[in-house]
Amino acid sequence: DKLPADWQARYPADEVGRLADTLRDAFRRIREFVDREQRFTQDASHELRTPLAVIESSAAMLARSPDAAQSEVLLARLRSAALTMHLSVDVLLALAREDVPGEGTQHTAVLPIVERTVVNHASLLEGKDVALSVAVDPEWRVAGDPPALQVLIANAFRYTERGEIRIVRDGPKLLVIDSGKGIDEALRASITRPAVKGADSPGMGLGLSIVERLCQRHGWRFALDSSPQGTTACLQLG
Repeated sequence: DKLPADWQARYPADEVGRLADTLRDAFRRIREFVDREQRFTQDASHELRTPLAVIESSAAMLARSPDAAQSEVLLARLRSAALTMHLSVDVLLALAREDVPGEGTQHTAVLPIVERTVVNHASLLEGKDVALSVAVDPEWRVAGDPPALQVLIANAFRYTERGEIRIVRDGPKLLVIDSGKGIDEALRASITRPAVKGADSPGMGLGLSIVERLCQRHGWRFALDSSPQGTTACLQLG
């Protein structure tokens, strides 16, 4: 951590210089590895907190519920939370790997991912006067699995108290449009940095950082347009 910048440049282009270059590359990989491990720990605590809470509360209610109909509802919540955890772990492990993005990727239909994510996070809209609409071509397929959608849709569900949320396709772009109160103007330029969040955010400020890193990994573009009338998150998936 205390090596000066470009320290290897002081050595001549001989055996010692080649050794210095090799050590530089090794130190860089070690730093990147440690960074990925630290981010994985932060991301896991962020992404797994909600489904773990759902599993804990649903299991407690199930243990004392004699009603068969309510038991079915609670079991459905448990299954949904377990699926959310499974998807989240897949995302986080993908970010923690050192392999080259895009190698061996297959084309994936976008609409099933949107529908699955909406179902898994539907509890975030319970008790809210929010209308949800989805307009995504069922034939639309993109290279890779767009797990960044999970975070964007969950954010829209969590921070929209009334109005509407629209998930629509616009050419190669997928838009998540909400009528929430928007992102604080002072934070908009840095909102995708780790630990940057609004004053009323219950999380750790990692959600949009995860989205941006996923997009960088797959070569997608991610943009946010926010005002006090709402936020539009744009993923260009191709």
